[in-house]
Amino acid sequence: MDVTIRFIEFMPFDGNRWNIDKMVSYQTIMKTVKKLFFRKIDCQRKDAPNDTAVHYKIGGYTGRFAIISSVTNPFCDSCNRIRITANGYLKNCLFRQRIRLVKPLREGKSIESIIKKAFCLKEKQEEG
Repeated sequence: MDVTIRFIEFMPFDGNRWNIDKMVSYQTIMKTVKKLFFRKIDCQRKDAPNDTAVHYKIGGYTGRFAIISSVTNPFCDSCNRIRITANGYLKNCLFRQRIRLVKPLREGKSIESIIKKAFCLKEKQEEG
């Protein structure tokens, strides 16, 4: 089928600390894919600006797969995403605090200023 499956590098948070022993890295994901399809990984699709995933095509298959490796290959300097979680939080970074949207919405308040503030607080990683 012409679908893209994305693998997200497991981010090993234990509370507010990293636990690298639990991490499933880009390298581990690729090693597993190559073990299963070692002769069929043809090419890497050129990514668009601000993409967070690296895309691959396996020969003989219509679909593609992609890997988001936010731990081993950070993309902070080009990330332009703001996320809303399923439980009603806004995140301007995967690794930063979240901003609660559900409570003000349930209270009938406007969340426009909260969202604008989140955009303004989005940090860009310094190069070098």
